[in-house]
Amino acid sequence: MRLIIFAVSFFGLFSYAAAKQAEDVKITLLSTMIADYGTPDRPLLGEWGFSALVEVDGQKLLFDTGRTRKTVWENSKALGLDLSDVTDVVLSHFHDDHTGGLLHLRNQLAPRNPDALSRLHVNKHLFSKRKYKGEPAQLNQMIQERKLYEQSGGQVFVYDKEKEIFPGVWISGPVPRVTNEQNYGRDEKFQVRINNQWNVDTVPESLSLYIQTADGTIVVSGCGHAGLVNIIKHSASVTKSPQLKAAIGGFHLLDKDDNQLQWTARELEGVGIEHFIGAHCTGIEATHALRNHLQLTRSQMINGSVGTIYTNRKGPKPTWIVR
Repeated sequence: MRLIIFAVSFFGLFSYAAAKQAEDVKITLLSTMIADYGTPDRPLLGEWGFSALVEVDGQKLLFDTGRTRKTVWENSKALGLDLSDVTDVVLSHFHDDHTGGLLHLRNQLAPRNPDALSRLHVNKHLFSKRKYKGEPAQLNQMIQERKLYEQSGGQVFVYDKEKEIFPGVWISGPVPRVTNEQNYGRDEKFQVRINNQWNVDTVPESLSLYIQTADGTIVVSGCGHAGLVNIIKHSASVTKSPQLKAAIGGFHLLDKDDNQLQWTARELEGVGIEHFIGAHCTGIEATHALRNHLQLTRSQMINGSVGTIYTNRKGPKPTWIVR
């Protein structure tokens, strides 16, 4: 009898796990520094910022919203993408180059669909006070933006651990920093208010997106302030998959020396990475260095640009400027 119950239970668990794997994934970059010409009447805009439209099995979310109010709005129109049916938006951290377009996008899209970008997902401490040490406390701009966002009818969901928001799609929660990576500003005068005390601002709310597929995990990152290797180690523990299929977005490697990049490459090689799209703060030279260390091809590892598309079926589809 026990064997029969175990077999049924095992089958049920297997079916449940399989159902949570994403089958069709498409990611389109909407904000980063590199942009093609576009068309004369609808140019593509590059900026120091990040945003990506993530589509998984019919579900959509916007990951980060770029730096300026209009960049993601204009680029989405130039690329022929309708964001009015996107209800969920994830902000990787509080920096304005990832949050600047939120209210403009919500205000532009809500008249067409009141539910557009109406669900905001963030990590704990994104709304914490920030300041520069020795100066009066300067309120994090997201504190006021949260009020305006909620006045528009938006809902805010705050996480202190990993959370599956769509089948096979996880918000990382705070990423344990188990290595000595320091992928954030080194000026200890930047401080954040936590538990009624001022602490060095290590961007503790930094989050990534983990997408489970049968071939491994796809990681999407805004700046990767928690550290790329920390992120991939955490993603494996969350998705229960040791295989890293792809890493996409900003990973703050632009100022790393070759020793650090070699170490990062060895860690990526150890998880069998197939594809890498380095955008925003990853750094052009850092992406090239990682590609050389990993001996990947130009079709596997590229610099991200506005309009770059990634699918789990075909891998990266670069725009002409980064081919």
